[in-house]
Amino acid sequence: MNTGPAPRRLLARGAASFRRLALALSLSLVALAAFGAAGANAHLYWAGYANTSIHRTTTSGVEETQELVPGTERATGVAVDAGHIYWANRPAEMIARANLDGGEVETEWIKGAAGVFAVAVDAGHVYWTNDTTETIGRANLAGGEVEP
Repeated sequence: MNTGPAPRRLLARGAASFRRLALALSLSLVALAAFGAAGANAHLYWAGYANTSIHRTTTSGVEETQELVPGTERATGVAVDAGHIYWANRPAEMIARANLDGGEVETEWIKGAAGVFAVAVDAGHVYWTNDTTETIGRANLAGGEVEP
């Protein structure tokens, strides 16, 4: 069930063109990210917008759900790479990150991410949607500096 706004045109940058991205927000919606080897060792990470915590469990459901990062403020997106879990903090206009075990939390890792809604990560960058300006932001993973 999609309760969010209609898809919006976001970015056309060089050869890469992101024509449309559907953004949906619901207080009951959770953001999901999976990472790890297949089977019982793979983990599923999520952040509930209203429950202010990041959680983890195994994809097999064998492991009990763990509250990894308590006290997150209105997390609206989750992304995972080999070392970190990243989430958007919309009210504070920041992207935060922590180790995959929930340690070494950096709540102000990227500042000035206005309108931040969703996050994605690759080998060198973290990306986020800005649903206010209908653009996509990017920062280098090594330094967390916002790139134009």
